[in-house]
Amino acid sequence: MIEIIVRAILVNEENKILLVRRVKEPEKEKWSLPGGKVKWRETAKKGIQREIKEELQLIFTPHYLFFTEYILPEKKLHSHVMYYDGKYSGTILAKDDEISELHFFSYSEVETLKNIAWNHREMILKYFNKIEMA
Repeated sequence: MIEIIVRAILVNEENKILLVRRVKEPEKEKWSLPGGKVKWRETAKKGIQREIKEELQLIFTPHYLFFTEYILPEKKLHSHVMYYDGKYSGTILAKDDEISELHFFSYSEVETLKNIAWNHREMILKYFNKIEMA
């Protein structure tokens, strides 16, 4: 099976990135970039806007950054993960059945933070390095 996943890199005025602590498996209780699966007949851009609205009650204007993929042979799963940054507005209100906690982390905090889901540390550091090079 192939799935498309979208993730948002939400940066505040202090140049810190928002991570959310997951309530559900997979990666339960780990820090993650907000986002989720794209639905059938939904574009990735619409998917990340929907996910950010559902999870955080924010209006998000996404800007595509990059993608990565991973294959889990034991689950017969091939995932394409698309990352976005962009502008957001509203007051963050986490969806209780998906997020137990949220926090904005600096680059140095992300480098040493324990319990980060999947490859999100690598993607966040890639994002910060990409911004520095621009």
